[in-house]
Parts: sequence; C-alpha cells; structure tokens
Amino acid sequence: MNQGLKGREHTIILVGDSGVGETTLVMRLHEYFAIRILNSRETEIWDLRGGPFHDFLLLDCEKAEIALIVYDVTRPETFFKVNEYLEKIRRKCSTLPMAILGNKIDWILE
Repeated sequence: MNQGLKGREHTIILVGDSGVGETTLVMRLHEYFAIRILNSRETEIWDLRGGPFHDFLLLDCEKAEIALIVYDVTRPETFFKVNEYLEKIRRKCSTLPMAILGNKIDWILE
C-alpha cells in the first residue's frame, strides 16, 4: 500500500451532523499535515458539513482513501446518526475504509 504514495494526493471524506466539530477537526488535521507531510504529497479533506447528505458529492468517493464519521460526545443524538452515515457511504463505496470519531471529549473532562 505504501508503494507509489510519493507525489500522490490523499483524500479524506469527513461526515457528521452540523455542530459536531468538523471545522475544528479539519483545522487540526491541516495543521498536522502541514507539519508532517512532505510537499511531494497533498491531502485533501472533503467536509460534507452535516445537513442533508448530497449524493452527488459521494459520486467521487472512490477517489477517497477513508471516510471519517464524526459525532459529538456531548450530544448523544449525533451518535445515533452515525449508522445512517455508514449505510449511505457503504451504498456508494462498499470497500472504502471508515472510522468513527467521537469529538469534543475535552468538554466532558472539564
């Protein structure tokens, strides 16, 4: 899998209900990648930003390497939507790896 990664663009799909912290997560990911990824590779994050799921955006999901499904640990209703997002992605991209991220854990710890 590492073969040919140099000079290749990486694409991440980011999905979650509105307000789960996708924007902050994207900013953190950009900071991380800007520091750690060589200029010979690019990472693109497609943030679907909650709201209605736009199927036309998923048409290109086969170019993506992973889908990150984000929920807000302080709002249980956002976790209950995770399965809906999983199913919608699976219908279009059955082999796309997916990960579920619980965001805002720091709010619980404060």
